Amino acid sequence: MKNRNNIRIWLLAASLLLVTALPARATSFDLLTINYSGDSQYSSYFAQAESRWEGVISGYKVDKGQTGITINASVSAIDGPGKILGQAGVTYIWAPPTLTAPYLYASQGVMTFDSADISGLGASLYDVILHEMAHVIGFGTLWDVSYNGSIYNDVLNNSGQYIGANALEAYQAEFDQLAAYVPVEMSGGVGTAGGHWDEDEMGAELMTGWLDYPTFLSNTTRMSFVDIGYEVTPVPEPGTLLLLGTGLFGLLAAGRRRRE
Repeated sequence: MKNRNNIRIWLLAASLLLVTALPARATSFDLLTINYSGDSQYSSYFAQAESRWEGVISGYKVDKGQTGITINASVSAIDGPGKILGQAGVTYIWAPPTLTAPYLYASQGVMTFDSADISGLGASLYDVILHEMAHVIGFGTLWDVSYNGSIYNDVLNNSGQYIGANALEAYQAEFDQLAAYVPVEMSGGVGTAGGHWDEDEMGAELMTGWLDYPTFLSNTTRMSFVDIGYEVTPVPEPGTLLLLGTGLFGLLAAGRRRRE
């Protein structure tokens, strides 16, 4: 994530090579286990982001005996102020029991934020963590055709076309009735390109490549998790879609930060 003036964050979630084998705290499906180490003043942000995603994702479409996703999250020294702010990614996935199994699921991931930079994020830290958790769950990291079917067209050819049926139908309803695909961000460099929605088309949506305020979670993003093998809860009432409240206004008001 990069402030147009200074700070850069390398988000490995959208570009990590996945190596090998996560749902809603308010339901019977426990998607995430967060092993957090670091300054306790930030622990509530991780817990809130965990609860949010567990209120969105309600189960697996294919039960392979998964036990959810364990994320090792920490705030620790990385490289000092103004450089790398944080790192996140999938470290293990569930391999399919047969070659015909339709989905792969994440089982482990990691998130680390630099203690030299994190205090400057304020309340927006919640939004940043929420975004990174989505990558560990599979957004942008499990789109590849070799994993979960042809939901992202011509990844290697940089087409910028996400064609998963569920997210595309939601995108047509929310943004563009005539769209043949959901546009994917293809600028911003490694870690940003190819793993986020296009901000020019979706504005301040949570999973675009740039962070704006206030951020909202679209049904397009929700339904993209259905494309990669999850079940999701019904769309909440419109008034609950904003992830950040009015207290965020004025915080980094002019800042637009690139997600990588």
